[in-house]
Amino acid sequence: MNNNSISGQIPPELARLPYLVHFLLDNNKLSGHLPPELSRMPNLTILSLRNCNLQGPIPDLSRIPQLGYL
Repeated sequence: MNNNSISGQIPPELARLPYLVHFLLDNNKLSGHLPPELSRMPNLTILSLRNCNLQGPIPDLSRIPQLGYL
């Protein structure tokens, strides 16, 4: 979903995609914070959020053992 002018917050409902491996949202107009529910995505290996306007604390992502790129 890179480069699509997506705006607003990242919906916590995306954490209901437990088999998602790559979550790429670079170069969008996202705002708000990262939802803590993202830590419930056990198969996530890449979480890329470059060039977005996100703010606030980063949730505890240590429960995602395969996460190798943030």
